[in-house]
Amino acid sequence: MLVVFFAVAILAGPSASSSTISSVANPWTGKWSRPASEFGGSKDGVLTLTQNGASVTGSYDWHGGGSTVKGTVSGSVFTNTWSEPGDGGRWTGASGTGELTLSADQKSFSGFTDGKTGQAAGLHGNWTGTYIGQRPTSTPTLTGKLLLSWKMPDRFGLDENGDGLIDYSTTYGEVNPISWLVDVRVRACDANGIYVFSTGGRSLRSEEDAKAGACWFRVYFPKLGRYTLAVTGTSPGGKKAQGSTRVAVSDWLVVGIGDSAGSGEGSPDKPGAISAKWEFERCHRSAKSFEPQTALRLEDASLHSSVTFVHVACSGAGIKEGAVGEYFGIAPGGANEPLISQVKEAKALTGGRKVDAVIASIGVNDIGFGAVIKFCAAFPDCMNHAYQGKQTLGNVIKTRLDQLRRNLYPQLAAKLATLVKSDRVYITEYFDPLRDDTGRLCDSILGGIDRKEIEGLEGVLGQLNLAVEGAATANGWHYVGLDGRFSEHGYCASDNWIVTLAESLATQARSPEGTLHPNPKGYEEIASLVFPDVYRNIKGMAPGS
Repeated sequence: MLVVFFAVAILAGPSASSSTISSVANPWTGKWSRPASEFGGSKDGVLTLTQNGASVTGSYDWHGGGSTVKGTVSGSVFTNTWSEPGDGGRWTGASGTGELTLSADQKSFSGFTDGKTGQAAGLHGNWTGTYIGQRPTSTPTLTGKLLLSWKMPDRFGLDENGDGLIDYSTTYGEVNPISWLVDVRVRACDANGIYVFSTGGRSLRSEEDAKAGACWFRVYFPKLGRYTLAVTGTSPGGKKAQGSTRVAVSDWLVVGIGDSAGSGEGSPDKPGAISAKWEFERCHRSAKSFEPQTALRLEDASLHSSVTFVHVACSGAGIKEGAVGEYFGIAPGGANEPLISQVKEAKALTGGRKVDAVIASIGVNDIGFGAVIKFCAAFPDCMNHAYQGKQTLGNVIKTRLDQLRRNLYPQLAAKLATLVKSDRVYITEYFDPLRDDTGRLCDSILGGIDRKEIEGLEGVLGQLNLAVEGAATANGWHYVGLDGRFSEHGYCASDNWIVTLAESLATQARSPEGTLHPNPKGYEEIASLVFPDVYRNIKGMAPGS
């Protein structure tokens, strides 16, 4: 899942396997090895912690030492704040918060950190550790109080049909299941006992999860929301024990709409020169786009919420034809009927469920940017060349940008208002594909577009992004800027994040359509900027709100 790591567990207890680690008093106390890969070091680091009841303090090495962490423990979860001082050089220091979860055998932990200030501000990362030393072993027995921990199983990012593609939610039933699964662990349990789960006096369907191990259960809840989950265990000898905990059954519903940047054009799920495979070929829809990549980050970020992702973006789509109107798709084949509008399709699939986030990239095709590129490759001084009748290309683009601002974005806002609250819409800046390794504009691209024409195209992109940002401001959407991330990774850069014509032909079954779109690295970079904005707003929402 991508948004907060692990579960609300109550009171750490012993593991439930036949030969397990006993519950150690103050189990966070000790030295923990942290992998170098998590913090960019050359060797594993050591985190030293001291637990006194619910309080934990500690220190770790980072840029010369002196870094500290402190917080409180609730069950198996250590919620903390951390501080890393500057080293007197390039590292000026940072601070933030984190949430770590102790494993059932108390030998390791996993979790996340969110940077709040300094050079880590806005960054989200993983923290894992392995206990250095030995823990005493014992055999569990059913005790008078059962201790519970829980998590939401992943819904997005799976490949349950084994076709090598991420499974998408493409039907109403997949988006709106009749029940919601929660993975529950009964700690200090008798593996041979019988366990019955209930909430509010009503029994809940449950089944043992053999894949997860002894004393893990899949419990079925009727709908999203907050519950008090109770369990009664009965050992083979008739001894009974009970326990309960609070559970928030949460699933974030995320919708991806828009054009080729939203669909994943340029980065097929399975690239190939002879054939390429897409989640939906008619739209060149790929799970490598920044929209599903953002959803994956949300899925991974929280063990207490799953993610349902609905992807309706389509390559070549605009607002008028695609988002709010019918569209045949970039590769319609022999289709006789157009696709319904993306907003209408999203509403049909979500079926009245509250949408937590809509991620969008839209507007570039309403000014005909793809056709403009082809025109500039064919005609010199293209911006001053006649394009429609006696109108020059530059004047045509100016008129289309005006229509986009005045008419099309307001139409999109009106339609989106029937699907989602305006403050849950995230629209992205368009990437700049026209620069080299040093940030300078390319001298030429595609064999026929020279420096002067590239300067003209750069100006068009600038005006387009102003229109996107203006629409976001006018309609209460979130505008996600790209912070110049592509400025040294354009079409003519050696480390390009933009698909070249040759790369498109080699990866999209000899199709040129991927040209000037992000490659997988480029899409990941965009997702890395969209995710923090979405996560910051989505994590505090009540289930199903």
